[in-house]
Amino acid sequence: MPEQRKPRPEHRYDRTNSPKRRTNAGPHTSHTTFRSSQATSIPNSSPPSPSSPKVASQVELPAFDFLATELQYVIVAEISAPFGLRGAVKANMQTDFPDRFERMEEAFLAAPHSPLNAPRECYKLLSARVQNEKQVILRFEGITKTEQAEKLRGYTVAVPRSEVVELSEGEYYIFQIIGLEVYTVEGEYIGKVVNVEQMTSNDVYFVRGPKSSKDILLPAIKDVIKQVDLEAKRITIAWMEGLI
Repeated sequence: MPEQRKPRPEHRYDRTNSPKRRTNAGPHTSHTTFRSSQATSIPNSSPPSPSSPKVASQVELPAFDFLATELQYVIVAEISAPFGLRGAVKANMQTDFPDRFERMEEAFLAAPHSPLNAPRECYKLLSARVQNEKQVILRFEGITKTEQAEKLRGYTVAVPRSEVVELSEGEYYIFQIIGLEVYTVEGEYIGKVVNVEQMTSNDVYFVRGPKSSKDILLPAIKDVIKQVDLEAKRITIAWMEGLI
C-alpha cells in the first residue's frame, strides 16, 4: 500500500513509549504492535489496558480510496538503480525483515505511481543479496542488460498479501490498522483511521470522522489505545481532553 512518501506495508510497529527505532522492513510493510486481547466483539466497558503500542515506520496514505479497497500486494522494496553490467538492480528495502529476500522465488513489479491494486508483472527472482541495512541487490530472470535494468528504476517490488511475514501475537501491520473504525470505550463513534505517522515520542493515528472537520490525531499510547480487533475492524480508545 504504497504512496507518494511511501507507507511501508511490511514494516511493523516496533516501539514502546520511549523511542526505539528499528530499520523498516517490508510491505512497504509497516506494522503495529499492541499487546491487547483480540476479542471478536468489543465490550461497552473498558477492556484491559495493553502494553504500549510499538511502531516502526511512517506510513502515508496514497489515496483515500485505499480504505475501500482490499490490499492484494504488500511492497517490500523499490528499485532505485541498475547494479553492475548484467542486469541486476539495487533496491531500497521497505520491510522489517531483510532476510525475507533470500527466501523469495518470485516478485511482483509495478511501475512508479501505479494504483494500489494495479496489475503487477511476475518476475522470477534468481538471486538476492542484502547489501546493507537499507538496500538489497536483486537479479530477475530475463533481465540481463543494464539497459533493461534501467527501465525498472522506480518500480515497486511486492509480494502477495498472503505471503507477508507472520507477526507475533499482538503485532499488526500498518496496512491492517489503516481503515479500522475507531470507537470510545463508551461506544461513541469517532471515525476511521486514514493514516499513521511516526513522531518523536510515539506514533500517531489520523482519524477522520464526524466529530471534527479536521483529522483527529490519536497518540498510539496505552492510555489511549485500549483494544485492536482486526476481525471486527475496530479500535477501542479512551477519549482524552484536547484530542480535538
